[in-house]
Amino acid sequence: MKRCSILVYLVMLAVSVSGQDFQIYKGDTINRKDTKGWKQGTWRKYYRTDTLCSETFFKDDKPQGTSRTWYESGKLKAEVQAINKSKLSHCFSYYENGKVMAKGFYRNQQKDSTWIYYHENSDTISAIENYKNGFKNGKWKVFYTNGTLAHELNYVNGNKDGGVKEYNEDGKLIFEIQYKDGKENGMSVLYYSDGKLREKGLYKNGERDGKWQQYDEQGVLNKEITYKNGVEEIKK
Repeated sequence: MKRCSILVYLVMLAVSVSGQDFQIYKGDTINRKDTKGWKQGTWRKYYRTDTLCSETFFKDDKPQGTSRTWYESGKLKAEVQAINKSKLSHCFSYYENGKVMAKGFYRNQQKDSTWIYYHENSDTISAIENYKNGFKNGKWKVFYTNGTLAHELNYVNGNKDGGVKEYNEDGKLIFEIQYKDGKENGMSVLYYSDGKLREKGLYKNGERDGKWQQYDEQGVLNKEITYKNGVEEIKK
């Protein structure tokens, strides 16, 4: 898909008058900045095919009402609804087939609160994310198309913090690990698809540390490795 361009060379004229900048497109004045450099009025961007890509109305550099973007086909891609007297805005994005792709909130033009995503060819949720002032914060979950939980973890101020778990489509746990301040810290356990133990060991500050054990599919220990600061110790 061609990228959205603000320049449509043969039909758009850029003008500067008395410290104000604006453009004239097909007789309409758009993309105006006042003497303070603030966006005012209608701002539009176009694909190089001359198809409208986005439209936003500004007052004193702040979006007002509902801003929209479109696919080059003309189908609605996203809309952001500014909430009056609030720093929040509600966002909806769509697949080109018209189904909802995602919905959530922006605060000061950064993701905030809970965002929900959907699979394209089903009505099931594909992911749930949580943000605070643009940072990943809180529980995150990813789902298979059948609705089964695939992945779950927790963030604190943008860093992974707490337990991370992964599941197969049958709902069986296949991997779990602990994080602290964005680094692996604590026990890591890997399972076979039938739930039997495959590997386990400890992480310390993001590095493998201590004894790590590996098991075959019959549950028999077949290898044991000792690490220090992420480096395998060679037995003498």
